[in-house]
Amino acid sequence: MIANLESYPAYKDSSADWLDEIPKEWDVLLARRFCRVFAGATPSRDEPSFWNGGRVPWLASGDVNRRRISTASQFITDAGFRASSTKWIRPGSVVIALAGQGKTKGMAALVDFHATCNQSLGVLEPSLSLCNPEFLLYYFESRYRDIRGLVGDLRDGLNLEHLKQLPVPIPPIAEQLMIVSVLNYIDSRIHRLIEAKERLVQLLEEEKRTIIHHAVTRGLDRDAVFTPSSITWLEAVPGHWRRSRLKGIAWMKAGRTITSDSIKEKGEYPVFGGNGLRGFASDFTHEGDRILIGRQGALCGNVHLVGGQFWATEHAIVVEVRNQCNIRWMSLLLVAMDLNQYSEAAAQPGLSTDRIRNLEVPVPPLAEQEGIAEWVDRSTAGADEVQKKALRQISLLREYRTRLISDVVTGKLDVREAAANLPDDPDADDSALSERLEEVAAG
Repeated sequence: MIANLESYPAYKDSSADWLDEIPKEWDVLLARRFCRVFAGATPSRDEPSFWNGGRVPWLASGDVNRRRISTASQFITDAGFRASSTKWIRPGSVVIALAGQGKTKGMAALVDFHATCNQSLGVLEPSLSLCNPEFLLYYFESRYRDIRGLVGDLRDGLNLEHLKQLPVPIPPIAEQLMIVSVLNYIDSRIHRLIEAKERLVQLLEEEKRTIIHHAVTRGLDRDAVFTPSSITWLEAVPGHWRRSRLKGIAWMKAGRTITSDSIKEKGEYPVFGGNGLRGFASDFTHEGDRILIGRQGALCGNVHLVGGQFWATEHAIVVEVRNQCNIRWMSLLLVAMDLNQYSEAAAQPGLSTDRIRNLEVPVPPLAEQEGIAEWVDRSTAGADEVQKKALRQISLLREYRTRLISDVVTGKLDVREAAANLPDDPDADDSALSERLEEVAAG
């Protein structure tokens, strides 16, 4: 039943810009008509008594990435609460990031406990007789791009007036509960399937790393004679290999700063940050084959081999190999070194270019480098294909989730009959839904 949802029997004009029509029994209300809307505040950082030993939960814009917020990672004191204009957030409120890095702005989350927040979060406290908080969260998730589009420039932030004027389709409250129960049921199945495919990707990645590490540290010659390496991360290497610091076989330099509004979804030149493709720009900083190492954040140390004309941002270390060095072998060597272990502990972990370029590595003759690179490519080709397929399936499932939520919370699909037939056991086998999700993943 869930796998084959139908439209509602009758519709009417929504009189809202975002919606052409809604089910006949639904209404559209501006958020300010059924929500208390407010923002938080930040106590002075210069006053230790506002922070040290605080027990008042305090949220920031980055917390919306958790979707459901049940705990706080930061606290303020009672004095800090009284000295600022922040307010208590009632459990069951939805918060939206008014500003934030990357994709955070416009993201929504449900707060499950009493908390306060800073000025970068807008709070919508719905009247429970009119709107179920989980329904509201699903709706705001479905309108993420539209909410971000309320500001003309990506550098600008949202404000409370934007949130107050958001039109929200409002089904009868009993129907909202049906919608939430069905979406929660399907959502859990989608997440379960995505997690299984992510585990597969991770297992394949670990298998590839094992293959790569063995090849770049021991070579392909089983009869090679090994000698102590004097390299901190290696006990021994083939005796005919030389040792060098990375700066002796490659040039390394951080990329160039680019503003977020200069990065577009489409364009002539790809823009690469520390974790891969970020978008496109109208200009480029490099041309030809290069290796990029992520230098900031929890994923610093990521290694990507790129080519052509591209822009490398300041979040990446750009590596250009010297003569007598194969670039594919070099990229494999950097993967085997697990560069993340050299990140400097801080609020924002990062790699020092000087530290990386001074690390010692084993260097085979050029012909052997090329042979290692070719052997690794052949040995990991099967895992690469399975990984690509799994990642594509994950992407399709996430797209389906977004589309399904949007269709349900805007009334394009009727879930009332499906809600009446949900199994009592949420973990019970549902072959029809499982088959439908596998079809989605298969494209």
